[in-house]
Amino acid sequence: MTDRRSFLQLAGAGSATLWVVPELTHAGIPGGVTGAAAGVTGAAASATADATSSAATTQAGPSLALLLAAGLDPFATYCRMFASTTDGAECAWWFMGALPMQVEGIGPVDYVQEETIRMFRVAVPAPGQLDILWREVGVFRDIVTGEVPNGWFNPVKGAVQPQNGVLKGGPSHTRVRKAGDGVELSVDMKNTSASQLTLDGSIAGDRVCLTHVEDKSRAGAGGAPPVVLRTVFKLYASLAELRGSAPSVAASGFYGVRNLGTGQVFVNGLTYKGRMDEQVNPLAWARIKAKEPGFFDGERLAPKWDDAG
Repeated sequence: MTDRRSFLQLAGAGSATLWVVPELTHAGIPGGVTGAAAGVTGAAASATADATSSAATTQAGPSLALLLAAGLDPFATYCRMFASTTDGAECAWWFMGALPMQVEGIGPVDYVQEETIRMFRVAVPAPGQLDILWREVGVFRDIVTGEVPNGWFNPVKGAVQPQNGVLKGGPSHTRVRKAGDGVELSVDMKNTSASQLTLDGSIAGDRVCLTHVEDKSRAGAGGAPPVVLRTVFKLYASLAELRGSAPSVAASGFYGVRNLGTGQVFVNGLTYKGRMDEQVNPLAWARIKAKEPGFFDGERLAPKWDDAG
């Protein structure tokens, strides 16, 4: 899974700091990402470098030892929680969160809500290998009106700040490889370089938790220094289901993206794995479908997997 976010810019706003988001994607995975982490469309993205790939290996040391002790294979656990072990299988991760701004004397205040769906298609090229092709689409909503805005009213400046209300990302790839008792992860995202990927596994009672962390950098706008983002996916699933034989298990959890340079949170929220025809949030489904009908076929998610549009 990956970021989440493809491009960030900070803008001063009196005593508040706002995130200006031209076009975003989860690059994480999950992003996303992070995105989430990730592909991104638009002039800001096309002006930067071509896609890059970066890999990091998580060995079966302390980070995954608890899974092994519970009789779980970390590679299979990752594949079944994040996606499926069935060649050609598809699933959809829903990201429901908010973008906060830092207000002096108040703290973080959510000012935009995010509703994003990241769609996975699985390929199994060989035993011990899983490739995830993913696209994502979503909207950002004004937290006051509930509308998908072209701009957001900044009470500090007393003016409307332009805001792109639609998100599109991909196609991008996450590659998962069995490495002994560990897992090797690599991500392939447009205009983004992943410097580090880590995976931790833990068990609490009858729940298994995987924490997938991606550190990524993206060229800044107008010659500005690169923006370095950390995307975290913290996912939970049933230990009993993972001890079973199903190729995919139910999973849900949390995600977040922050700027490592400033320490500020860009977005965080809840995430849920569903079927391609499962309207986890019917209102969000309708809003996204109205803005980007090309990602749907009737009442089913159906992205054009080889199309960046």
